[in-house]
Amino acid sequence: MTTSRLCTTLFLILATVSTTAMAASTRTLSESYQYDGQQVSLDMGLGSAKFVATDSNEIKIEVVVEDSDTNWLFFWSDTDLSDIAIESTLTTKVLNLSLNEQDNIEQQWTVYLPKQAALSLDVGVGAIDVSGMTNDIDISLGVGSAIVEHQVTYSSIDLDSGVGDVSITEQGKNLAVKRNLVAQSYSNHDQAGEASLTVNVGVGEVIVTQL
Repeated sequence: MTTSRLCTTLFLILATVSTTAMAASTRTLSESYQYDGQQVSLDMGLGSAKFVATDSNEIKIEVVVEDSDTNWLFFWSDTDLSDIAIESTLTTKVLNLSLNEQDNIEQQWTVYLPKQAALSLDVGVGAIDVSGMTNDIDISLGVGSAIVEHQVTYSSIDLDSGVGDVSITEQGKNLAVKRNLVAQSYSNHDQAGEASLTVNVGVGEVIVTQL
């Protein structure tokens, strides 16, 4: 294939994706829960999730859902967004969150929750942003980026990217990470804090910043 034909093909593909994205319908879901010491657990296939620490005793959630842009490639039919809902299980110990339908859906979660809540996040592909939390954080991400900003000292920190970069900064100082071929990692179990921070990314980046 000549360079000209290749450029034309790429242009047509990008135009198709752009048109699909512009045509995609969206829907916004919202829920709130009373916090009583539960760990907050999220299971998400594709999308982004932002967790913002507050001084409230209430967990407030907003999720924007839309048809995934990947349907142009696999010829999937459009998903009926009116059927999508937040699925939750609340016990005395854990608040489990997900959508009732994950296939062909892109999700954008924004969660406001008490800063002392523990987090457990299991995400397939996407971007995770956690800010201001003070309890345990456990992130498992297949492909994408995980960003954690905090002001506490963790008793243990384990960060790992199978293929990608790991960056950790404490009070403006970049800490040394372990590099092994395409993988990077950081581990420290000798600090004086109480909570633990674990981030595992298959392909992508991990960025941790202590403010």
